[in-house]
Amino acid sequence: MEECIEELACSQKTMLKLFTDLSDHFKATIKTIKVEIAEMKMQVNLMMRAVGNPTLNQACNVLSRLKISKPKAFNGKHNAKGLEIFIFDIWSNTLRLVELILKKPR
Repeated sequence: MEECIEELACSQKTMLKLFTDLSDHFKATIKTIKVEIAEMKMQVNLMMRAVGNPTLNQACNVLSRLKISKPKAFNGKHNAKGLEIFIFDIWSNTLRLVELILKKPR
């Protein structure tokens, strides 16, 4: 009976040591994850600053400079020249928008 008690006590000590080691390992892992999250937050903040978030006024200012074609009702036949002009207007507006965005002060 005494041997069983000693064996149980030994097993208990072994289990306690394993749980303590496991707990230490988890604590180290959590600490590492916290450090990595902090680094990622810093990187996200730097990326947001680098890209820049235009304010609503800046976006409206850029859009107000563009001529946006109004849709027209379809009344019968249309020719290819009208479609070509419409596509050209859209393309030139796109180029102007890109040019305005690239020239904006940072």
